[in-house]
Amino acid sequence: MSDDDARRLTGKIFGDLRQRYMDRHKIIATPDEIQQFVDAMRRLSPTNDDASEARKKDDRRGDEAIGEQLVKGWKLDRMPYKEYGGTVIFQQGNPFEPVGAYRGFLEEMEKAKVFEIYDPDNRQKFWHYFVRQHPFQVPAKNINFDNPCGCRRGDALPGWLRQYGRPPFAVAVLHGGPGAPGYMAPVARELSAEWGVVEPLQAADSLQRQVEELRAILVDNASLPVVLVGSSWGAMLGFILSARHPELVQKLVMVGCPVFEARYAAQMQAIRFSRLAEDEAGEARSLMEVLGDPVSKDKTRAFARLGVLFTKADAYDPLTLEIEVLEHQYDVYRRVWGDASELRRSGGFSDLGKQIRCPVVAIHGDHDPHLAEGVEGPLTSNVKNSRFILLRNCGHLPWIERQAKDRFYSILRAELRSSRNHNEQH
Repeated sequence: MSDDDARRLTGKIFGDLRQRYMDRHKIIATPDEIQQFVDAMRRLSPTNDDASEARKKDDRRGDEAIGEQLVKGWKLDRMPYKEYGGTVIFQQGNPFEPVGAYRGFLEEMEKAKVFEIYDPDNRQKFWHYFVRQHPFQVPAKNINFDNPCGCRRGDALPGWLRQYGRPPFAVAVLHGGPGAPGYMAPVARELSAEWGVVEPLQAADSLQRQVEELRAILVDNASLPVVLVGSSWGAMLGFILSARHPELVQKLVMVGCPVFEARYAAQMQAIRFSRLAEDEAGEARSLMEVLGDPVSKDKTRAFARLGVLFTKADAYDPLTLEIEVLEHQYDVYRRVWGDASELRRSGGFSDLGKQIRCPVVAIHGDHDPHLAEGVEGPLTSNVKNSRFILLRNCGHLPWIERQAKDRFYSILRAELRSSRNHNEQH
């Protein structure tokens, strides 16, 4: 049995057993519970007052349908967790997935001969997801099945994070992608000898929700105002947050920021393809076709492999190409970057730059396919207190670069220390 067949088998068996469990325990979503979900979504993404009444009605029906499914799913997770306990993990679509409880439930069903898999290899593949070590394990003290969908105070979608060093957590490192959480871990570890560092692991699926998710993570877990160190999309996200919530940000350091104006963006892919070997470039084009095919079902794997190829193309003299991404989230990338591209096309970053009050420092490699002039010009023209630093012999991720890593960390530490000294003087 292929891996895809094994996943389908797991989905079929587990899906049928979950439905039986739901029917046996009469799990439903009440109108009040659905309304709680709709209200939370409205606070996060308010209704467009200019929309027609028919459009508002359609939107509400859609929100209620989604709410009903999510509330049922929440109850279906909560009940087995109370019965079986076990490991809970954070997933893109479910902040509290009780995978340990699923395992206990399935073991009980298998023991009762409700299902049986005769082939040992197929049985191992079936159980793999439920018994393997998961990267996003939720500490027991943070597990909360009190509210549908894990909504905290109803004001934002829940995010997850890792912390490094000791309080106060005055630095936050922001990953790129969007949809590539985890790869800022090397930077967080390096800085944690001197600063407490928060590493948000974001999963919200729109630009607005990513901003609100980040705001909630910082308010709940950081010492405000923070210094943001954003890489790639994380630099842009930090730029947006600094404009919309200036009270949260003391300084913004942007590393390998994408270009701010659409006229510079078209050249990036051509540069990347020119740096790949012929067979790699062909593979990259095929993977992009998979991602562009609306009926393709293997987009996560294609997105992950394309990330490997582009990481290679974006580097100058890398020490490693293993960048510690925990999970490749293609749907997050597609939706969030779609919003960001539209903001860039409309000139929105220029308007946001004029609202930023904190110092902004851009650190950029001279080999980065995100063209330096597409960052430096718009930045220094629109943000009053801004500087641009170009690193020689450096690609998109300076900390993996043999010839630029030390210089990068020297600059970054100096920027963080200057912010700390400013705080102490005031």
